[in-house]
Amino acid sequence: MNELTFEIVRLLIRILAAVVTIYLVPAIKQWITVHAENEKLYALMRWAKEAVYAAEQIHGAGTGQDRKKYAAHFLWEIAQKNNINITEDQINLLLEAAVGEMNAFAIDFEEPKEEQG
Repeated sequence: MNELTFEIVRLLIRILAAVVTIYLVPAIKQWITVHAENEKLYALMRWAKEAVYAAEQIHGAGTGQDRKKYAAHFLWEIAQKNNINITEDQINLLLEAAVGEMNAFAIDFEEPKEEQG
């Protein structure tokens, strides 16, 4: 009877190991992959903001094409150094989002105009 119980337990362990291998391992692998991709995306979003701010400082407020070219090149170089595959369209979307955020939080530093009256 003891040997029969032992064989049943061994069989259950093998079945459990098969179930874990079939279902749990791929799920964990997918979670790790998604998590790593999210980290890359968040890093690129932070770098896009830095690129936009740097372009603003270097090229000023009047030259939009020069700023965009600088920021896009900066972001592309960062992606290449970190082995992140990114397309031109993705770079443009990240930069547009960064510019939108910068504009949303921009502070107008002009002096208040005096009221005439």
